[in-house]
Amino acid sequence: MSNASTSIPASYVVYNDGQKYHADPQGIAGASSSINSDAATVINAALSALASGGQLFLKSGTYTIASGLISSNSLVSIIGESKESTILAAASTLSADMLTLNGVGCLVRNLTFDGSNSTGGSLFKAGNSSNTTRLTIADNNLINPSASGINLQSQAGVCFVYANRIQSFFSPVNKTSTGSGIGLNGNADGHVFQNDVGGFISASGILMNNCSDFSITGNQIYVNLRGIDCYLPSVARITGNNISTNRSMGLLIHADLAGTWKEVAVTGNTVRNNGTSSANTQDGIQLSTDGVHPISGIVIDSNTCADIQGSATQRYGINVLDTGVQNCRISNNICFGNVSAQINLGAVGTGLSVYGNLGFNPQGVAAISVGASPFTYTNNDGVPEAIYITPGSGGTISQIAKNSVNLLNANLAGQATVWLEPGEAVIVTYATATAVMNKDRK
Repeated sequence: MSNASTSIPASYVVYNDGQKYHADPQGIAGASSSINSDAATVINAALSALASGGQLFLKSGTYTIASGLISSNSLVSIIGESKESTILAAASTLSADMLTLNGVGCLVRNLTFDGSNSTGGSLFKAGNSSNTTRLTIADNNLINPSASGINLQSQAGVCFVYANRIQSFFSPVNKTSTGSGIGLNGNADGHVFQNDVGGFISASGILMNNCSDFSITGNQIYVNLRGIDCYLPSVARITGNNISTNRSMGLLIHADLAGTWKEVAVTGNTVRNNGTSSANTQDGIQLSTDGVHPISGIVIDSNTCADIQGSATQRYGINVLDTGVQNCRISNNICFGNVSAQINLGAVGTGLSVYGNLGFNPQGVAAISVGASPFTYTNNDGVPEAIYITPGSGGTISQIAKNSVNLLNANLAGQATVWLEPGEAVIVTYATATAVMNKDRK
């Protein structure tokens, strides 16, 4: 009985016999081996021959890659025997991306990508020109790229990137990469978790550029220019990461273009000892816009933003730069040891609420400069406040109104206390002597 026709997807085993590289078909009648002294030629031939659902298995060894590897088939798995001993090493002639995937439902696992000798390109790239959804990149080492370690473009949606080590200073080569450790550009619905990302001193450990429905969870991110750069976000969860000793900011969330930028939850992260390139100029977490295109619905909750170095460098634990940061809640964070202040509210946008932060709240009592009667005070401090109101010496207060509701039916005798949430206002009508008002910021 002929077995020339089979439903089993083509699979290949790739190995080096000490002289040449081989790609041997497994279980496929009529398929021939590919043998060549050039590893890229052999691997690309096998990738081209793989049908949907096929697997390329690379046995332990070093594969010198002189030209880019490309797979355009779907449901392809590229798996190494061991990520410590199955090494795709760039030749000095490699100036392109080492591996590019253009198919749906692909898996890359258990490989080391070594770009130490490359002169250009990222180590892994997907989603640039075709649909590459349902992509999984797991348990790999990606070291010393010329550009990015992992570069996912706009068509690489529904991706999972986890348990990878991505480093740009891997010994013995001290290589300065131009890209990010993990670059996400226009992607939707993806998850990046439990990766180790360090040494990208010209860019970010993780870059999220105009992404939506993404989660960044449980990563170790250190000694990059920025730890995480979240630019033009739409629905993102940044949770449980350790972001430390980056040269600039630990976490930057920002926008400066038209669009709907919203819903970023930053919870349970440790952000410490950042701003190492220039002390007291960079922050642990910074929120900023151009003042024209707002970001709305940011929650910064239960993070530790601290500097524990002998000579601290992290300027503010949390810094809100402008009024474009709207409907934002900063709560229950622990901030200490930062150089200038634990939290800085440079400008307060609509709906900003700041409470329960150790090292910042409560802020205590401060006088209010009272203007002509009737005087309106609006809580623009971002924190709940108790407003203490008493008549001036020899004066009277005839009306106190909160949010247009009158709270006083006769002249005030003694002191009144009015509670204001952020954005709420009190109006005080007085005569003869200026009323005395203080705010107790919680």
